[in-house]
Amino acid sequence: MKLDEIKSCFENSPTILNGDEINIFIDNLLSITDKEELSSTKYAELLLDLIFCLSDNYQQLDSKKSEKVFNWVVESWSDVEIAYFDILLSILANLSYPNTKDFIKEKIEKTNNSIAKDMLVDLLNELQ
Repeated sequence: MKLDEIKSCFENSPTILNGDEINIFIDNLLSITDKEELSSTKYAELLLDLIFCLSDNYQQLDSKKSEKVFNWVVESWSDVEIAYFDILLSILANLSYPNTKDFIKEKIEKTNNSIAKDMLVDLLNELQ
């Protein structure tokens, strides 16, 4: 499925989805391979919405999906556009992936963007 198809199906689905239904959307989203779609804000927003829906069901991504999402964040990393960057940080905050804190610490050291650095420090403090 394409990103727009997944987004449309999600937006037209019942207000309350169960964990299995949400995971199907997440699986479909994670199966997208088009580089342009993968690096879009629309992709990041939909992924975050789905993660939030999952948490509404008192569930988290399983370790395999967390790893895939973490790897996507690493590959899609950009602290240039703060709105997109904020979405990436929100996704990281909701992962149960062991390398997240180390990744954030590394990015704190490497970023030249002072706003991004402050946001990273705040996230790291939240996760401690």
